[in-house]
Amino acid sequence: ANESLVADTMKQIAGWVGVTLLCLAVTFLGARPQHCLEAKECSAILNGGITKVNTYASVALGVALLIQFMTTKILYIKTRGMVGIVRDIEYTFVPPLLMCLAFFMLLVENLMLYKLSFVHVAAEGVGSHHRPIYSPILLEWCVNVPILLILSGNSALNRPISEVSRPLIVTNIYMIIAWSAYFVPNEIIRWVFITVAFLMYAWASYDMANWILIFRATARKDIPSRSARCVLTISLIFVFFVYGM
Repeated sequence: ANESLVADTMKQIAGWVGVTLLCLAVTFLGARPQHCLEAKECSAILNGGITKVNTYASVALGVALLIQFMTTKILYIKTRGMVGIVRDIEYTFVPPLLMCLAFFMLLVENLMLYKLSFVHVAAEGVGSHHRPIYSPILLEWCVNVPILLILSGNSALNRPISEVSRPLIVTNIYMIIAWSAYFVPNEIIRWVFITVAFLMYAWASYDMANWILIFRATARKDIPSRSARCVLTISLIFVFFVYGM
């Protein structure tokens, strides 16, 4: 049964990765964003300031990643003898491993921003003229937002991976659509992209709200942090909305 569950999970992950990479490739080729360094005004806005900020961030994230990795390793060493004895104990390693991956992606994002060629410039008419668009942030979100959804839906609310899949894929797609809107010079088409992104956000949020309803209806009354688990998902819905604005 466990082998079947692992195989199904790996298949789901492969699907998430495939859909996300396909959407990124199609969107990037379609948008053809201009590098910030190729636009004099955009380059002047950066003026090297981003590298100084990311130096501090990279050091802090490197330390955080090391601490999380060592904590996960200690947990594994202390509990590996119980694998096969205590039922499903191996799944306790999943959240800390996902946190390691999240810190790693944040570190990669900041390192990518050192190379300013990964920064693009928004199309004319989008907010501030020649606004820098930090595209590595999108790449980090395409990994770390799914991690947050897995921790919330699967680890906290005990929803199967199959139920996490749809809002996860929808969320990645609407983030990519929202990013591509920065490079659409036509105002009407740009607002169509933004509207579609918010509609997809509402769709994913509806699925996440259903996680809470099912969890409250089926979870034991004495399960630890029963209310806090629901608040975590509600907070994610709210935070995603704030970022979208």
